[in-house]
Amino acid sequence: MTSTLSTRAVMRRLPMTRAAQKPSPVPPMSAADLADLVGPAWRSGDRRRVAADLASALTEVIRLRLPSGTTLPPLRNLAVTLRCNRKAVASAMHQLAEEGIVVTRARGRTRVV
Repeated sequence: MTSTLSTRAVMRRLPMTRAAQKPSPVPPMSAADLADLVGPAWRSGDRRRVAADLASALTEVIRLRLPSGTTLPPLRNLAVTLRCNRKAVASAMHQLAEEGIVVTRARGRTRVV
């Protein structure tokens, strides 16, 4: 009679390979830190272009300074810190997601790709 081991018991005995290990998570970015990196110069003065200006400023900061896997702050916190409308921040993040710069989840955080 052969004994069968459960998958869980087998997995406990096998060491994890480097490829199977999760990479160390990058600490989340606070809204204040991201606002400091973006700076006040992102506003062009045209109220109709706030989302586009913010998207271009965030694109530059993300590509130059943030490592892949960084968790961005919630949209509401970022909007309050940058002193702009939450809808403008959401539109800018949606634009970045379409360009493949960030990945967003419904009711979740936004991460840098």
